[in-house]
Amino acid sequence: MTLPQRAKVEAAPNFLANLDDARRFFTEQDETSAPARFRQLRSRLREMVAMLTWAPASGRPARFLSGHSVQARMRADVATH
Repeated sequence: MTLPQRAKVEAAPNFLANLDDARRFFTEQDETSAPARFRQLRSRLREMVAMLTWAPASGRPARFLSGHSVQARMRADVATH
């Protein structure tokens, strides 16, 4: 099966509810740092959507464990800088 060069990325039906749950959880943990941590979560989610748009195979189960996947390379670059 050939994957498209650019794919349309859509959220799961319960995504927004889960995002609200994450915000509440952050607030329960530490109300002071919750806004910053939630912004960071949203930023990382946007990054992943962008990655999945141009590299849809990177979202396949367990590919992130491979050092050859796009996600693994990005995480390695972040860790070394």
